[in-house]
Amino acid sequence: MAKQVILACMLGKKNYGEFLLQKFRDTLPAPWYEALNPLTQPAFPGFGRLVGSVRSALRPLELFLKHQIGKSEFAAIK
Repeated sequence: MAKQVILACMLGKKNYGEFLLQKFRDTLPAPWYEALNPLTQPAFPGFGRLVGSVRSALRPLELFLKHQIGKSEFAAIK
């Protein structure tokens, strides 16, 4: 079961790994459970994902500013 938990976590299926770990908690030795439990915890999202979420949150502002610049009569702004 430990291999299944590790494999599920490596494939990005941490929820399934956590499910397996909780289901077979009684059959795994206590030190193994303590070692495998941190694998199932959510990780900090990567920098690219963080930038993407910030950009999507600011997308309406970006579109508004592009619209205002497009309406501008000054050639230096365009």
